[in-house]
Amino acid sequence: MKNTQSAVSLSPATIQRSEFPQHLFFIDSRIDDITTLTNGTIPGSEVVLLSPEQDGITQITQALQYRQDLVTIHLISHGKPGHLYIGNTRLNRENLLRYASKLHRWSEYADALLLYGCNVAAGCAGNEFINTLHQLTNVPVAASTSRTGAAALGGNWNLEVTTHPFEVPSGFQAHTRDHYQSVFATFNVNSLEDVDDGDIGNDTTTLREAIRAANAMPGDDDIDLSDLDGTITLTDALPSISSNIDFIGSSADQLTVSGNDTFRPFFVEQGRVTFSNLTIADGVARGQDGEDGRSGGGGAAGMGGALFINGGTVLISGVRFQDNHAVGGDGGSGGVDGIGFGGDFGAAELVGLGGSGGAGGLGGSGGLGGPSISGNIPESIPTVGTVGTDGAAGRNGAGGGGGTGGDGGNGGIGATET
Repeated sequence: MKNTQSAVSLSPATIQRSEFPQHLFFIDSRIDDITTLTNGTIPGSEVVLLSPEQDGITQITQALQYRQDLVTIHLISHGKPGHLYIGNTRLNRENLLRYASKLHRWSEYADALLLYGCNVAAGCAGNEFINTLHQLTNVPVAASTSRTGAAALGGNWNLEVTTHPFEVPSGFQAHTRDHYQSVFATFNVNSLEDVDDGDIGNDTTTLREAIRAANAMPGDDDIDLSDLDGTITLTDALPSISSNIDFIGSSADQLTVSGNDTFRPFFVEQGRVTFSNLTIADGVARGQDGEDGRSGGGGAAGMGGALFINGGTVLISGVRFQDNHAVGGDGGSGGVDGIGFGGDFGAAELVGLGGSGGAGGLGGSGGLGGPSISGNIPESIPTVGTVGTDGAAGRNGAGGGGGTGGDGGNGGIGATET
């Protein structure tokens, strides 16, 4: 029997209200172009936006208790076979039973549950997931075995599978279905190899491919690495990140992205980016060497051996940084070396390496070995740097620079900063 209590209040996340709603839409905030979806729901609908910082099932259950006489609940979120991403919850067959008491109450408020995440009902994992969800909610469930959304991106609006025969209503008006420009997909990385064959739609998806595809797609995207166990060893620098992307690993003990002691693993150009549940290891960032000249050019700073943030916002959860280095560039003749700054990101016990000392300029002394600075950005965390090598002896002076044309001074001693 449905709940017939009067509505006491509306959730602050409600973005479209109806006096007597029959259809309640819950839209995950990471979905692209929420405005188009909200304006395109069928008549008699109310739309609630789920916060990415709270448990999705809890948010839905709380919102339902203030509604009555609903016909359908619609969940709009990213998905993959047997998984839904709602709020900060990754709902799957392994954790469904944990929410049994909350899910059981949903039958008090609605007659059917419609899931719009891409591929949620696909395969054995998808079939088991929706049937378990049906048993716990005691309402029929409809879900998709294919991409949901824009036809141009391989999507459609059909919910092909139901747990119980019933007529599945179309949740969105025809104009919205025809003009929406995205899909409710997650990029599922299923290979530890570091290659890109240019086809994101085949059976193998790598981290490199997923970043390229997510950058090209409008709006927010998830790159799911949670099925991987092992190390992705880079053979080249990964594409810079220029979009809103959540990188979802399995655990820091299970998954490592390695710079192979040659490359910086991640460079964020712009966007809102989240890294969770992985290890970033063996990254190297080296500053550019200074140019030779009368006074000598200074070596550039080497910054962010594991992760460099040029723009945007980065959030980190459950990430381990291991054996990453930032190396300052060598100073030019007579110049001062670059600084190694931030061997990792967001960890204290880091080591940056000073570059070698520059050769003495005309009449000048040798450059100093670069100091080492490490720690969180922008806060400085005191640490002991590696001593830079001595600068080369100065050449004979020609006046100026080193004084009055005398011999150049000896190379300077590499500095150590603590």
